[in-house]
Formats: sequence, structure tokens, C-alpha cells
Amino acid sequence: IVGEQAIISVIVSQGKELFVTPNVFNLSYDVGKELIINSRLKPVIERAYDDVAPVGAIIKQFPEAGSQLVGGAAVTIVVSMGKETIYQTVPDVRDMTYTEAANILRASGFKVGDNLTESYNEVIIEGNVIALTVLPGTEVREGYLIDMTISLGKEIKPVTKIIEVRDILDLDEETVHLEVILFREEGEEVVYDGLVGHSDFDTPLLIPVTGLGEANYEVYKDDNLEYTYKIVFDEESVE
Repeated sequence: IVGEQAIISVIVSQGKELFVTPNVFNLSYDVGKELIINSRLKPVIERAYDDVAPVGAIIKQFPEAGSQLVGGAAVTIVVSMGKETIYQTVPDVRDMTYTEAANILRASGFKVGDNLTESYNEVIIEGNVIALTVLPGTEVREGYLIDMTISLGKEIKPVTKIIEVRDILDLDEETVHLEVILFREEGEEVVYDGLVGHSDFDTPLLIPVTGLGEANYEVYKDDNLEYTYKIVFDEESVE
């Protein structure tokens, strides 16, 4: 029983203690997490790609800094995983011109290198793409640098032909000076120069010559032109 004049003290509840959410934006995950824990709050992590923020940096927080929360309340922080790596399939640009191939590669998200390799090819015409440094159909990261090998066309090697010189001596001539000159675009070449007699023509005199395309040769006896012939060096592919 309380007396009529007794003094009664009343304690009014202020509710649960509130704690201020710290600002952890742009901080590293470890530093931000520690600040949240020291603020009597609970860090909850989420992760997301970001084109700018480095890996491990906090790029968002919920609720925002300055919010008042009861002790142990969750503060969500979004941590950067860095720029997302996007993969693209390398298109097949073989047997296309370099310009066509380069445009398609760039449109597909790849970089085209300046390191061009050239090679002969039996099938792909000169100027077209033979191969890439990455096999078409392969998935690689966007922006990957790809170089190309360009065809020089079908390789042609010089062909050896035989010039046959038959007996050009008269019966009363024992020996003559024989000269054979081959005329090509790049110039003339003496392919035979010497004295010959009847015995040299028991069989035709065979003179091997090597070249490409067409040429003419002239046969001289004692510095006098005897005859002129055309010779064709048929193209042969390198096996």
C-alpha cells in the first residue's frame, strides 16, 4: 500500500536500441564488413559484375548509410566481381578476303591483329584467308586478338625443259662454234657455248633449261643465226 503523499517513479521504455548504418560504399569487402559488425549490425554479402569497380570493392549497400537499425539487423552489401567476361564463338571466315574476314571478326566482338602471315595454298586463291590463330567455332572471350594467314595462291615452281639441237654441221665442216641463247622477260642467258663436231650429234645435243611461262631460244653456228624456237615452261604445282 502506497501512502497518499508517496512519490512514484515511472520509467518509460525507449524501445530497442538503434544503431547507425555506416557508409561502406567503395570500401573493400573486408573493411566494410568489419565496420558493419562494429556497428552491431549483420553484413549480408551479394556479388555482381561491374565494369569499373575492382574485384572486392563494395558497389552498393542496403539500407543506405545513416539509416538507423536495431542491433543485429542485416545490412546487404553488393561486392564487385569486376568486369564480366563475355565469350563469343569465333566465326568461320576462311576463304574470304582479308577485308571481309576482318569486318566479320570485329562485328563478332574480336580484335584483328596486324601480324599477317602469308602462305601458298593449292585451293584458296591469292588474298583470301587460309587460317586463324583461333580455330573457328571455338568460344573465347570477347575482345580476344585474332591474327590471320593469307593465301599467296598456288605455288608455282620453275620447270625444267630440254632444248634439242640436232646435227647442224654441213658434211664438209669438221667443227663449228655452237651458241644457244635463251631469251626470257628477265633477260637473256647463254645456255650453251662451245665447239661441236659430227660425233657430238650421234644423238641430239640435249641442253636443260629451267624457267616459268614462255621463252624463245636462238641457235647460232659460227655467230650466224640458224633458227629460233619458242619454248613453254608448263606450270607445275609443288607437291
